[in-house]
Amino acid sequence: MEHTGGLHLIMDGRFEDRVEIDVGNIIGIINTLVQELNMVYLTKPRATYTPDEQGISVFAQMYNAHVIVYVWPELRLFSLEIFSYNSFDLNVAGKLLWAQMEIQSAIVRAFRRDASSNILDKGTSVTEAVRMVRRWQPMFV
Repeated sequence: MEHTGGLHLIMDGRFEDRVEIDVGNIIGIINTLVQELNMVYLTKPRATYTPDEQGISVFAQMYNAHVIVYVWPELRLFSLEIFSYNSFDLNVAGKLLWAQMEIQSAIVRAFRRDASSNILDKGTSVTEAVRMVRRWQPMFV
């Protein structure tokens, strides 16, 4: 069976200065998220560090889903993505993340991905698609 869609939740933002974010915190947040959204792990969360950027990346794969969290503790910035082929409760995920990460501000995007949302399926040339994607800049660089 080929999956052509799914639900994305993407958040980019800042967390409060008083919050201590480390690998243990991020893994704990992902564990709670997976439990609350009734997901089942294929692989437990794995963390990597990027010393040059002073960042932490944590990835977890579930059946038909994944969660990725990037955090730059010294800059108080994060980027997060939840994707699932199955539906999940965006309100549960958003409230949980907002509370547990003590988010100060964020840009939140949620959308369904399906074949009709693919920009190349609408007669857009690859060159036009590349120009379009280059205009999609994140708020925090």
